[in-house]
Amino acid sequence: MDLLKLLRDPQFKWSNVRMWRALARKLRNKIRLIVLGRFDKLLYLTWRNMKFSHFIVKMNIFDGFENRVGILQRLKAHNSYSSRVLEQAEKIINHRFNLLGSGEVDLGRNIDWHCDFKSGYQWSRKYYQLIKMDNSRNANLQNKIDTKVPWELSRLQHLVVLGQAYWLSGDEKYTREFMDEINSWIEENPPEIGTNWVCSMDISLRVVSLIIAYFFFRSSSVVEKSFWDRYFTLLYYSGVHIEQNQEVRYDGFRNNHHLVNCAAMIWLGLFFGRYNRKTTRWMKNGMADLCMEMDYQVNPDGGSFEGSISYHHLALETFLITTILAEKNGLFFPSTYKHRLEKMCEFSMHYTKHNGLTPQFGDTDDGRFCILSGYGIDDMRDHRSILGVAGEYFHRNDFRASTVDEYLDCLWLFGHYEKLKNTAASYPELVGYPDTGFYIIRNNEVFLMLKCGGIGQKNNGGHDHNDQLSFELTIDGVDLIIDPGSYVYTMDKDLRQLFRSTKYHNVSQIGNLEQNIIKNQTIKDLFTMYSSNPGICTYFDKTLTGNICFLGHITIAGAEIQYIRSVDLNHSDKLINIVDTFKGTEEEGTCRLHLAKDVQVQYLTDNTVEINYDNVYARIKAEMPIRIEPGMVSPGYGIKDDSIILSWNFLCQTNFKIYYDG
Repeated sequence: MDLLKLLRDPQFKWSNVRMWRALARKLRNKIRLIVLGRFDKLLYLTWRNMKFSHFIVKMNIFDGFENRVGILQRLKAHNSYSSRVLEQAEKIINHRFNLLGSGEVDLGRNIDWHCDFKSGYQWSRKYYQLIKMDNSRNANLQNKIDTKVPWELSRLQHLVVLGQAYWLSGDEKYTREFMDEINSWIEENPPEIGTNWVCSMDISLRVVSLIIAYFFFRSSSVVEKSFWDRYFTLLYYSGVHIEQNQEVRYDGFRNNHHLVNCAAMIWLGLFFGRYNRKTTRWMKNGMADLCMEMDYQVNPDGGSFEGSISYHHLALETFLITTILAEKNGLFFPSTYKHRLEKMCEFSMHYTKHNGLTPQFGDTDDGRFCILSGYGIDDMRDHRSILGVAGEYFHRNDFRASTVDEYLDCLWLFGHYEKLKNTAASYPELVGYPDTGFYIIRNNEVFLMLKCGGIGQKNNGGHDHNDQLSFELTIDGVDLIIDPGSYVYTMDKDLRQLFRSTKYHNVSQIGNLEQNIIKNQTIKDLFTMYSSNPGICTYFDKTLTGNICFLGHITIAGAEIQYIRSVDLNHSDKLINIVDTFKGTEEEGTCRLHLAKDVQVQYLTDNTVEINYDNVYARIKAEMPIRIEPGMVSPGYGIKDDSIILSWNFLCQTNFKIYYDG
């Protein structure tokens, strides 16, 4: 790192303690890179010889884990759940995994924890700081490399499934698989060696999985004390590594990675208690930092600052589940923290569509804090399980009514749930989140969500897209016009930036001008926007005639061009009228609408088409001839399906109407 360049940076503040801590970490890691990078055997020997002879876990886990008999009795009413858990556990025992769009893959008898099994690429087993992540293409491979694949597998979130199967069946084969995988992982991943020690966030998520798994298998007679010594050592060194590699930039910037780091510090601090000064510090600093991140990463209206619905869900899980665990152990957060946490839950409730799925604004990478039900089965766009947890925690029936029928996450966390009878969720007809930049219109037939606000991550744009003024439309619970998603990150830079681009959202565009500048050269470019022109909402309300109206605009980066969109929903006429206007240019613009997978299109006239899926119909009428073009949608990370794009050209202004009367 160029120290002089850092100190000359205008963003560097001498008084910022976080900057100095980040600088100290980087300098220390430089020294470790020189020493441990060449003599890693020393750390490996320390790892193998550490003992926890007198250590006793005193942490209180969630209520459901402390009453095995009671929770098994309750699960008898959910036979389908039990069978799904056992089915997934059998796949795990046979090392068959479906991760990040891979499809079900057989990893063989011995899992290779360093392999990107989607491409076959082997990440080298060397000191983690010597591993270069900017290796997204390899001329010798037909497919491209994605380090997220071994990272995702090494989060070990599937251990929870093995634990649940063990409780449900009492079969020790699940215990033996658990032990075999842990022993294999430890042998192949000594501390700080290999790709699975590169990202502190993934280490943090692995910590959470390991702690939960411990409480499933702690009473098994098959597990010997020597195994638990290795297990506790893995957890302890993970904590040491996370603390020394907090994901905070020198200028104080942090994101969801640091949020998960803070949560893991709390989990580890509670697990080890006052084992030594380090573990005591983990809990104390973790609590303080999590409170700080609630203010920093969550907007006052309750939306995550990431600019992504998927990452809002990850943040909500992290905050809520960690808060429940902390309170179970006698640690409490201030009322301001809990108030904003409740607002996060309200946002999640409001953006849930009639079909239970969520819009895909911003990045979608399927990340979860922990998976207590539905591993490998649930659609990652379904966030309702966390609403059930929120309902029990905040004692709110509207949260409970918004969730799925089986409140299984609540069983594990609380040991019970309050089942509602004949209670339907009630939603406001229009609700705005101006701090986060989302506006939602809904009634019994229509769900319409618009994006219009600031750039995510405090203008960094890491997980945000060029989607200002874009929208998603669902009619009668059927998705018709959607955000195409994200597909992948570093595995394919070109497609990464295509899915982030203005072209791949439901907006109008002048030529190839991007709303905000994105580049395509380094990994940093894939998670940055080089301008921060926000969307500005100037009107969102009901008119005197009962219509719901939205008006917003954005100034195109690097051009004196203003893009204005107005939306008028007339429910009595079942009509959505949208007007797009460009000011400051006379160049031709193109309006595009991305249809959900399998939506069919039929021409009625040159400028009118009928779209339909699952017996739900809508008509789209433009002022110019409509083209039907091939497109792509990505319902989850690594998944790419064919779809249809509707587009037409116009000068300065276009008016198109969506009739949803069939």
